[in-house]
Amino acid sequence: MNFLQLGMLLALPLAAVPVIIHLIHQQRHRTVKWAAMMFLMDAKRMNHGIDQLRQILILAMRVLALLFLIFAVSRPLVSGWLGLAMGGAADTTLILLDRSASMEETDVASGLSKRETAVRRVADALEKGVRSERIVLIDSALLQPVEIQQPSDLANLPQTGPTATRANIPGLLQAAMDYAVAQKLGNAEIWLCSDLRTGDWQPDSGAWESLRASARELPNLRWRLLTFPDGSPDNLGVQVEAVRRRELPGNSGAELLLDLEVRRQGQGPATLPFGLVVNGVRTVSEIPLEGDRQKIRGVSVAVGRESSEGWGMVELPSDRNAMDDRAFFVFAPEAARRSVVVAESEKIAAPLLAALRARVEPGAAYESDFVALSKVAQVDWDAAMLVVWQAALPAADSLEAKHLNQFVQSGRTVLFFPPDGPDANRLFGISWEDWKTAAREEQQVAWWRTDAEILANTGDGKALPLGELKVKRFRAVSGDGLILARSADGAALVMRGDVARGSALFCGLSPDPGATSLAADGVAFFVLLHRALAKGVSAGARAQQWEAGPDALGDGTWERLGSAGEALGAERGLQAGAYRSGERFRALNRPAGEGDPERLDSAELATLLAGFDYRVIEGRAGEGGALANEIWRSLVILMGLALLAEAILCLPPAPDPAKRRFESAA
Repeated sequence: MNFLQLGMLLALPLAAVPVIIHLIHQQRHRTVKWAAMMFLMDAKRMNHGIDQLRQILILAMRVLALLFLIFAVSRPLVSGWLGLAMGGAADTTLILLDRSASMEETDVASGLSKRETAVRRVADALEKGVRSERIVLIDSALLQPVEIQQPSDLANLPQTGPTATRANIPGLLQAAMDYAVAQKLGNAEIWLCSDLRTGDWQPDSGAWESLRASARELPNLRWRLLTFPDGSPDNLGVQVEAVRRRELPGNSGAELLLDLEVRRQGQGPATLPFGLVVNGVRTVSEIPLEGDRQKIRGVSVAVGRESSEGWGMVELPSDRNAMDDRAFFVFAPEAARRSVVVAESEKIAAPLLAALRARVEPGAAYESDFVALSKVAQVDWDAAMLVVWQAALPAADSLEAKHLNQFVQSGRTVLFFPPDGPDANRLFGISWEDWKTAAREEQQVAWWRTDAEILANTGDGKALPLGELKVKRFRAVSGDGLILARSADGAALVMRGDVARGSALFCGLSPDPGATSLAADGVAFFVLLHRALAKGVSAGARAQQWEAGPDALGDGTWERLGSAGEALGAERGLQAGAYRSGERFRALNRPAGEGDPERLDSAELATLLAGFDYRVIEGRAGEGGALANEIWRSLVILMGLALLAEAILCLPPAPDPAKRRFESAA
């Protein structure tokens, strides 16, 4: 509970005035024994307990009436179910705002999204509460602290606007703790507004352990979670996974082939209308749906033969979240899909080269070259889209490590396989452990991530046959990256490094036939390599599909296609759309995982935030109730009820029968 007039609580000792008056009143009367009254006093002792209880209740009602009056004048605040400012006023208030695309689910009646509702309710709470000396906003898209002068300014800031991004909640919490340490904050209160999407909270991330440790070292931080756990039951979402252009026979022109993924939170078959826009020309079509998640391959869109490059958009019918009803794409003539294999020997490189040169996309050219470790300086880093590295990791300060870092930061992919000899180096925060001999060859790959990333299920829902591999020996992967596969004894076999852009993938299963059957079995090996290549192609091609983010448009002068509106400054790249810079095209969309409707439950949230001093307030989009409310009116009513009860207790009691008999006898 908080108070707007805290100084009025100094009057609380006045509540003792009725007790003091009662004690003084008892001392005013001198007891005189009178024989004629002895019979009456004996009769009165029979009701002494009831009279004493009535006097105590009268005194209690008078004390409560004064207490309610003092509290009402001090103007107390309460918030929701749990109290807004437990533990005293904060010197600094930090607002952590989830600006991910899923926070744009709106309430039909009010038209307010979860994000807008969160901003309004927190601003209202700060307006009504005891104002902190400093109010700071950190949003999930930029992770930069911004000081706010007035709570009413929150709704007008670009840092509280909608984005097509995905939130990194562990990174958001870390940014708040870093700010608290850097500014040496004393008593601080932190408001975190989120819809608890599992993809945003990343419960499998290794960052949570260090966050919990930091929370225990910062007991002065009080965390308030304003959550929106309810989802829209009929939401639709679309994602463009790939786009290809091919010439039609004769003079029929050309067509675009789109691979789409449609999500819906509903069951049973349905026919869904959708719109297609290509270079400003709109057409309408229909697609059949079954289940809540469906991949649709090869949706054909006819274009003129002269339309060799451009942009497009897929539109679904409007629903409660407009952010996932559109997906943009771009297309242009494609260069050769070039990869480079750096290996210790040509024998190990041979199956890698054979798989990478195989044609997957009709009409696309595939090129792959072998480069010995001693001739790494000859690699054409600008032309390559994928580098497969089967050799010892280069030292962190070496020229090779510098090239690999720049290669990944450009958005392309490096896939590492373990070297045969010892390797103590570390790259992208990951290193190799010693070779381990498998106790039995079968089913050494016990778990792998099937919902996303490079080992996900195929388009028809089938899992990769990793569990069928025969493994004689392997090297576990050690580091802070995202684990994508584990061995039977729990060791990490496949891991993705934590890099800002691009992909650094480490696979502890060697393509050497003397170590595993990875190359011989073929299917998982082929899919692994070509998915890694596809990641690199998306960054090296003229037409690129990118996830929206603060750095998505930071490498050129980009013109938005099909729309005059464009965000400026740090907000560039946070909105979905199609862009052009010279001969390059780039489509920005929300991340694929942002469409996953799974949310954390209370038990999972408690596990992640163990060690945090936190309270949870659940909300709904469009909800207008204030987080903090004054309750002085209720206290005045309670004061009146106490005075009424005191008056009733003071009414004369019914005549005592013993007293009536005494008076009759007299």
